[in-house]
Amino acid sequence: MKKSNRIFVKLLVVMLCALCTALALSACSESVSVSLTPQSAAIGVGETVTLTATAQNTDEQAAFSSSDPSVAAVSQEGVVTGVAPGTATITARAGGKSAETSVTVKPYFYADAQTKTIELYGAQGLKDLNKSVNTDGSEYHQYTIRLKSDADLGGEVWKPLSGYSLTECVWEGGGHTVSNLVINERNTSEVNTGGDALDTIGFISGTSRITMRDIVFDNVQVSTDGTAYYGIVVGYLDGDGTFENVTVQNSSIETSSSRGTAALVGFINDVVRFPGGVESSSLEITGCKIKNVTVKSAKSAGLVGRMCNAIVNPELITGDEPANTWYAYFYDCEVTGCSFYTTVSYNADGAQPVHWAANDMTDMIGSAADRDNTQSGNRFYFAGAEYTYSNGTYTAVQ
Repeated sequence: MKKSNRIFVKLLVVMLCALCTALALSACSESVSVSLTPQSAAIGVGETVTLTATAQNTDEQAAFSSSDPSVAAVSQEGVVTGVAPGTATITARAGGKSAETSVTVKPYFYADAQTKTIELYGAQGLKDLNKSVNTDGSEYHQYTIRLKSDADLGGEVWKPLSGYSLTECVWEGGGHTVSNLVINERNTSEVNTGGDALDTIGFISGTSRITMRDIVFDNVQVSTDGTAYYGIVVGYLDGDGTFENVTVQNSSIETSSSRGTAALVGFINDVVRFPGGVESSSLEITGCKIKNVTVKSAKSAGLVGRMCNAIVNPELITGDEPANTWYAYFYDCEVTGCSFYTTVSYNADGAQPVHWAANDMTDMIGSAADRDNTQSGNRFYFAGAEYTYSNGTYTAVQ
């Protein structure tokens, strides 16, 4: 073979090898792919969602980034955290390829009329609900209200929430805490189901048929010179009330009321009036805790300041309940380390206006409360004189 031919063959071989290498590299580059799941997500402020990035035909680990970290921040493990309401695009990159997911961070206060649910995120969510109800006049009857994160009000003044715009609602705290708020403005615009004008104060001023569970109220300071219906959580209630695993701690309430003041509910009426008739009320309080709370008024208690009229123990009810007869019970509750003050002097022969559980109980409910619940480390004051309490008996402290 001539030398020129050999050179040509060598050049041809080199060119073919280069072409094959280029084609191989091109094929490898085109085979790299990145996928990201889920392709969209909706979370609240403070909530997280974990994205999964899958990269094929590359040894690179996917690197995550957010189009707007002030809305949604992402870690290099793909954990996205909601920072503020809005929408951000999360991108995963590897081997020169990328995939995207759209993440929406819901508003602090998110109401869904179709499902009748409200989601509240932090203190701003609570304040937005308050504005919607108290200022804008919105009504959310029969809604389920979910507290999705702790709400620290930072010592702000809280305007009592008009609960008659929130009747028959279920409050689900999810174990979260509402903390550091001051309540010193009475709500005198509430009207109960019987058409009576009310004077109330509390986180919720007055309402009808409420269920509240798994929520903590911490460092709530309530004060008023009013003489009506006042509580730290609910001031006035008619219709059914159910409270499960509600805690009030490190708080105080001071009023001039002789109608009922307490940490949980100031007053519950015995009936609720609806078009077409009158129905009896019921009150069920289970697993609730009142800890390190001070209550001062002319009628002070831990769980309920005053329960209206006669109460029937549910253990004694068989078959249909008697017309207009209501019942109440407290079970597995704890009232500890509290101080209860009343301006009335102790009277051994009369009904006492101070109790660790509730005032105006029948004997059967009183004995059941002492038997089925826990109270310890509490202090009781009648017109400045201290007494201890045990099994229905008050004893002056010498």
